[in-house]
Amino acid sequence: MISCVYLKGSQASIDRYDNTEYDRIDHRCKTSADDEKDGQSEMVYDLPASVLSKLNVSELISGKSVITIVGAKIHRIPNFLDDIDKFIVERNAVVTVDHTNRRQLTLRRKGISSAVMVRVTAKEASTSLSADKLSEKFFSMDNVSVTSQYDKCSGGQFKFEAAIPGGVAELFYDEDLKGKSMSFTIENDLLILFQEKYGSTDNYDHILFCMPSGMDSQWIGYAYGQTYRSYYNDKWCGYYTLPFHELGHNLGLLHSNEKGKEYDDRSCMMGKSFAQDGSPEQCFNGVKFAQLDWFPEYTLQIDPLGKPWSGQLVAFVDVLKLRGARNTPIILQVGDTFLVFNRAKDYNNGVVEKRDYVTIAQGSGTLCGSCTSDMLGGVHVEDFPLMSLDITFDGKVVKVTFEACQHFVEDGIDSIFLSIRRDNHKSSCDTAENSIPGTQITAAPSKSPEEPTALPTRQPALDPTSSPTLEPTRIPTVSPTPGPTASPTSNPTKMPTFLPTAFPTKSPTNEPTPGPTKTPSLNPSAPPTGPPSLAPTKLLPLRPTLSPTDEQQDTENTLIGCFSGEMIVVVEGKGEIPMRDLELGDKVLTLSNPPKFSSLYSFGHKSDSEQAHYLQILPSKLELTHDHMVFITGTQHAVPASSLRVGDHLASGEVITAINQVTRRGVYAPFTTSGDLLVNGVLVSSYVAYQGSDHLAVGPMQFSYHW
Repeated sequence: MISCVYLKGSQASIDRYDNTEYDRIDHRCKTSADDEKDGQSEMVYDLPASVLSKLNVSELISGKSVITIVGAKIHRIPNFLDDIDKFIVERNAVVTVDHTNRRQLTLRRKGISSAVMVRVTAKEASTSLSADKLSEKFFSMDNVSVTSQYDKCSGGQFKFEAAIPGGVAELFYDEDLKGKSMSFTIENDLLILFQEKYGSTDNYDHILFCMPSGMDSQWIGYAYGQTYRSYYNDKWCGYYTLPFHELGHNLGLLHSNEKGKEYDDRSCMMGKSFAQDGSPEQCFNGVKFAQLDWFPEYTLQIDPLGKPWSGQLVAFVDVLKLRGARNTPIILQVGDTFLVFNRAKDYNNGVVEKRDYVTIAQGSGTLCGSCTSDMLGGVHVEDFPLMSLDITFDGKVVKVTFEACQHFVEDGIDSIFLSIRRDNHKSSCDTAENSIPGTQITAAPSKSPEEPTALPTRQPALDPTSSPTLEPTRIPTVSPTPGPTASPTSNPTKMPTFLPTAFPTKSPTNEPTPGPTKTPSLNPSAPPTGPPSLAPTKLLPLRPTLSPTDEQQDTENTLIGCFSGEMIVVVEGKGEIPMRDLELGDKVLTLSNPPKFSSLYSFGHKSDSEQAHYLQILPSKLELTHDHMVFITGTQHAVPASSLRVGDHLASGEVITAINQVTRRGVYAPFTTSGDLLVNGVLVSSYVAYQGSDHLAVGPMQFSYHW
């Protein structure tokens, strides 16, 4: 028997398709030393002769030797006399001894760490990707890879190098793994095979096992925390976001949650992973950056109980452009919250959530065994400039207001001027222009009146206003108000014309017409020459503006029936992916119980560059244009998003808690053969609202419109 002090049970969180996880323990212990027992539990490992024969017990150094045992059964036999626990170790357990505690080097988060990918071939099955492809996807510095992204996210302070030529080891496992899940037995066998062929695991900082195809598809990957091993289900070894995520566990990081929901912080690589090649390019939230300790000189701590703070927060992607200017933070710590400017550019240009927001995450700034992070929200100069949160500081709960004032660019460096204060202090946004030189991108929108006017003035002004307000009303009316005339028509038409003009003009005339015509034309335009097509060929104007604007109209005023690219859909064989990455032929989940998939056969619209206003429905964070159709309980047909109200019950079961309006770049309108799909877990239609429903009535007939 060996008596040892328990150091740490390395916990592996196994990522599954259903976003649940289960844990596996790798027990490690340090030989007893009286001065190291305080605060730690002593235990006894009962090692069989076959295991003891591999150890030279006489060489064990008290207080220094680290014994790693893979394959200990988790059966604890308490000894109530001396409070010592006993663990039974299997005969084929892998037991290693390290006298220098070298395994702690895997916690190194700066410099270069050695890594090897293990391509496992079993009976009649092998890892789908070749050794060359695996090497490229992990080690390449010319394309997006695990190594290149860690190098960029760390500001050049941390990356991996191949521990053997090419970086990929080959192992043959003489068992049939078809349909099987990972187990301790499989792990132990692979470790034995690896050490027989490639030497002690102590020679490698990180070992990634790429399992063959055909295994149980419910798991995608897992890693042991604060140690060297991780495992991947076939092709997931090549989707760079998952190895990036699991290696984060090796480095001591835990998951990134959002408002308590596991994995839900999609602004951080410790949230959900994606079945995509080389995308999305993103890094970490403020808590994880602080835990990794890459930028202590660019971290500023703010006392929320002290004076209000205002100043510049630089985008973390621009850290190398600061040239050592240590008075310009990229991380702000306010109590137990951490802020970063999540600028969507360069190696963070694919960030899935909170693009261009200052994100606010809660957690510990140091590594600990239970330190997940929780994304609380964020502020954006245009979309959401103000947020008040209860944060903890010195054991006290403090109400703190965060305000995004202005966005500046100077010498290619993006920054946000922030005002951080307790609720009883005034904003300092008015000092922003005099505080930072550079190019102002946009200012916070002017405060809207508490009560909007019920109707526009009867007689419009002849000249347009010099600058329109930056934000429309939160939820527009379902039907547009008719254009005002000198004398309103006594009986306005109840329906729009069936076929709109081909496309709205890009900009109004420089000067408005002196006045509207006194009387409307008595006869409508000639009827169309043929029946309408099943889908309009051009974009319909969303709503007419009440007066012409100074700037050109952009697509955010004309699009209907679209989603933002950040929305998540589930694709058969790919898992969860952002809508911007949907491809024709993908089978998209339309029902979750039981699962049902429908083929994507077309896009009504797909653009990465166009900008649009969206309604954001909480708590699902579904973002869609006002006239897209959503299923709610109690109705047979879907209803326009603009008709939703707080308290409505969606068909997915959730109750709407808030409706916001956001502006995003990127518009997408997928068509499925079933006519519906699940977006962010909410059942929506592929149809556009026309006359307030998902059908267009033309005489006795109805036409369904996809958008």
